Amino acid sequence: MSKIKYWTIRVALTMIALPYSMKKKAKIIKPVNFFYFLNDFPKKFKKEVLLCYQKIFSEPPWSENWEDEEVLRKLEKELKGGKSFLSIMLNNQNNMVVGLCWGAIINPNNIKERIDTISNESLNKLENYLEKRGIDKVLFFDELGILKNFRGGVNPLRFLTLPGFEIGYKNNVKQAIFWSTPASKIVPFMKLLGFKTIIKEGKIVILYSRNFTSVLKIARNIKAGWLMGFLSKI
Repeated sequence: MSKIKYWTIRVALTMIALPYSMKKKAKIIKPVNFFYFLNDFPKKFKKEVLLCYQKIFSEPPWSENWEDEEVLRKLEKELKGGKSFLSIMLNNQNNMVVGLCWGAIINPNNIKERIDTISNESLNKLENYLEKRGIDKVLFFDELGILKNFRGGVNPLRFLTLPGFEIGYKNNVKQAIFWSTPASKIVPFMKLLGFKTIIKEGKIVILYSRNFTSVLKIARNIKAGWLMGFLSKI
């Protein structure tokens, strides 16, 4: 994404969000098939979350194989302590988990513990980038994925990421980091939310948002289908 397009999107998000106040009650009601958990991993959905994660990341562009214990250790590590969140989306027909997102507010020094598929050189570059901007806390999205048959429209991504933005804002953390592979279809979506690429190495891309407040206002208040269509044409 060019600098011109990046700033055009940021200005558009800011202008659209201006009429809305963070202090007023949100207009949008969360769909009943989304569940949010703070600082916890719900044992009730343990098996379904593991199966969903394994299925998502066994498909292209990731093509990874995850054992149950590997996924469980990752979840427990990344949701342990501090201010963390887990959101899941269920299939309305059978209540199986078909989408998930989790992350936490962390110190930039701890990012190295959460990304093990990129060089220390790139991680040090990321750490220095945040340090130069005086950022000592950041909202970090560890994972975000949806099963292929349930990826249509904006709302799945919207309501999966919403609790992360909410917990960040509540704790006065307005900067966020998301990472994935450049081939993921979620990456362009995050760029439309004002994230920009700051690190790209091989199959890994790290995106950064300097202030997600406008995105949170929009997610709380606006039926966003038309908005994403508008931004995608910029």
